[in-house]
Amino acid sequence: KPFSVGYEALVLEHQMLLEQSLCKVCKDDNATTVFLPCGHMCTCVDCAPAMVKCPICQTFVKGTVKAILS
Repeated sequence: KPFSVGYEALVLEHQMLLEQSLCKVCKDDNATTVFLPCGHMCTCVDCAPAMVKCPICQTFVKGTVKAILS
């Protein structure tokens, strides 16, 4: 029998993935900005300019890159 997951488990996983992709600052838009040098992608383009330190690891931000997921 192939691997099967219950509907509720799939809904919970989907919700978790959606939450993980949200901006950690405003929690409204998707996180699309990668901080350098740490590499965390954790804020949207609107929140990123205000960040002096990465909200995840507190590393000073030396630059940013917009990530485009395809």
